[in-house]
Formats: sequence, C-alpha cells, structure tokens
Amino acid sequence: MQKSLLVELAQKIGKMKPLWTQGAGSNVSEKNDSGGLLIKASGLRLDQVSLSQGLVELDFLQLRLKLESMIAFPNGDLESQYSDSIKTVQISAPDNGRASMEAGFHAISKQRWVLHFHSLAAILMGYHFNLPDIQTRRFFAENNLKIIPLVKPGWELSKELINMQEGFYILENHGLVISSNDAHILDRWSSLEDEFIELFNYSDLKKIKENIKSGQKLNHLDFQDGPLKFFFPDMAIYFKILVTFLTALPDGTFRLSPNATPDLQEIWLATQILFKSEPNLPEIPQQMLE
Repeated sequence: MQKSLLVELAQKIGKMKPLWTQGAGSNVSEKNDSGGLLIKASGLRLDQVSLSQGLVELDFLQLRLKLESMIAFPNGDLESQYSDSIKTVQISAPDNGRASMEAGFHAISKQRWVLHFHSLAAILMGYHFNLPDIQTRRFFAENNLKIIPLVKPGWELSKELINMQEGFYILENHGLVISSNDAHILDRWSSLEDEFIELFNYSDLKKIKENIKSGQKLNHLDFQDGPLKFFFPDMAIYFKILVTFLTALPDGTFRLSPNATPDLQEIWLATQILFKSEPNLPEIPQQMLE
C-alpha cells in the first residue's frame, strides 16, 4: 500500500481544523488488491497520523461479508455484532491501536480510497438540501452529490452506505464521506466547498478557510462565547468533558475556558462557526444523543 500517500491525505485533512475535522473525529482509509485495508486508528487525531503510528490494517473483504450478512439476515444485537466484526478482522497487532468504529462503510466501498471528515460546509449543504431551495438542488445535481439522512455513526451509517458508489456523500448534521479511486479527489472537494460558500455568500467561512490554508491561526477570542448547540455527533461525544470548561454567561450563552484542550477548543470553534454562519441550523434530535 502507498502508506505515505494515506498519511499525506490524513495530514492534509488534519491541517484544516476546525473546518474539516475536530478532535479525534474523521478517518481515512486505503485498500490494496490482496484484501487489506489501512484505516486511521480510533481515538487518534488525523494530524497525529504518521508512517510509524496511527494506521491499523483490516481484512476488508471479510468485514464486508460480515456486514452484508447482517443486513440481509438481521438478528440479535446488531450494534454489538458490528463492533465485534471490526475487532475480529483486524490484521495488525492490537498495540498498533484499534480500527475506527466507522470502518464498516470503508470496507463496504468498492473504491480504493475512503475519506470521512466533518466538513462544516458539508453540514451546511445538508441544511440547504432540506429547504425549498432550487439553487441547492441544482448544485447537488450538477456535482453528483448524494444526501444521507441523519443516522447514528457506526452500524447505522454503514448500513445506509451499503450501496455506496464513487463520489461525494453529504451526511446531514455530520459531514461527508468521499469514495474514490482518485487519490487527488480531496482537491475536487475543496473546490466544491469554495463554490458552495460563494453561492450562498458565507463570507466569514470563506475568510476562515483562506486564513487556515495560508497557515494563519484563528483568533479563538472571536469564538470564545456562544450558545451550546449540538450540530454534529462529536459535540455529544465530548460534551461531558467540554461542559467542565464552560462558564454560563448572563445572556444565556457560554464561555469556553482558555485552558480547554485543543480537541475541546476545536469542537467549540466548529460549533460557533456553524452558528454564526447559519443560526437556524437544526440540532441533532435528543434521541440521537442518548
């Protein structure tokens, strides 16, 4: 496998925090012709992936068969079966880490590369898709974008993507999945984002992206205060820790402590950028947070 290229993709996405990824969320993978799949290890940030750490190898053909069987003949606790299936097909030693719990749809894809990350622009695309918005429908059709309704990450999402083809899949309130045989597909996505940002005049988002690409750091003070919103799954995952670094303000908003870890800062920044970009963006339903 071209391990160095997979690391390059991980680092490229990881550099775009918090617009593309936050904390340890997001994952990338590559398949080879012998049934092996390299995927980012669970709990690791994309910008921590290197040639010596952060990638786990699975037998994706075996995993694909297990998942197809579970979908065709559902029986018992499917969430547990899904988790166990990923563990049993791991080829690399356990001390290398364990595979991401999103490994299911990586294995299902027939394409060599699968990239999953929490693009804020993709979340906004999902919002616009559900509006009576001719511009968005035209944008989706012209660029062959598919929409996936909001489902729980892991087993439920993999089941939704069982027929995944090459292309871009927008995940409501989550981000996107890219499935492709072209290792340069990330550049195409970045261009699509730029087109969308221009189309809907998200000028602040455009400026933030330009600053990050040029190596400038965001001014965290601009996003230190704001409402507590659950726009994407990782906010729920990090919430119990995040809340210990939040101070309630008289106006009903919250202030994030400057002592919060980088992961928490990125989650908070992403939330506030989304809120300032689109205050009417719906949150994840309560039942999805339980």
